[in-house]
Amino acid sequence: LVASQLEPPRLKEGWIRLFDGQTLTGWEAAGKANWKVKDGTIEVDEGEVGLLVTTSQWHNYELEFEFQSDTETNSGVFLRT
Repeated sequence: LVASQLEPPRLKEGWIRLFDGQTLTGWEAAGKANWKVKDGTIEVDEGEVGLLVTTSQWHNYELEFEFQSDTETNSGVFLRT
């Protein structure tokens, strides 16, 4: 996830940014993985298998994001779990 400012038209439409590009504010680890922010992205580098989840509940939403993982990773993005 790379953070940047939302464009004014998106703000008018009610879009919000879930990641500020600097901290994990609004997120919590479910497990003992080492989640951190590096170079404006969220990454994990060691620890037990786990999830990173938002601290807010969402409904009727559109999610737009960038995701990258190693080819051997058994992971993804889970919605409404």
